[in-house]
Amino acid sequence: MAGQGLDTSGLDIRVSADTASVSGTAASREGKEMVILVAGKVVGAARVEEDIAGEDPVLHTVKKGDTLSAIARATLGRASRSPRIPEASKPVLRHPDTNRPGQVPRIPKALAGRNAA
Repeated sequence: MAGQGLDTSGLDIRVSADTASVSGTAASREGKEMVILVAGKVVGAARVEEDIAGEDPVLHTVKKGDTLSAIARATLGRASRSPRIPEASKPVLRHPDTNRPGQVPRIPKALAGRNAA
C-alpha cells in the first residue's frame, strides 16, 4: 500500500485468501480510514477486518441509483458538499462521476452528521 501514498507505519497488514486483516495503531484518523478503504481494493480482498486503535471512520456503501449529491445530503447535510466526498476518498473514488454500487467512500468526519441549514 506504500505505492498508494499511505502512511502504514504502526500497522500490520496481512492477506489470507479473500480477507485483508489490518491491526495496530494508525498515524492519524484519516490514515486509518484510508488504509481500511484501500486495503480491500489494492489486494483484491472481498473483506477487510480491522483492529486499528482510534476513532471509527464514517463510510457509506454506494447502492444502485446513489449519486454523490444524494450521499452528501444524507451524510453531510447538504448536496453542495458532494465534492468533498471524492476528495476525502482518493484513491477509492478516482472521479466524482464514477461511483458504482459496492464502492465505499469515506465521508469527511468533520462534516458528517451535519444538518442542512
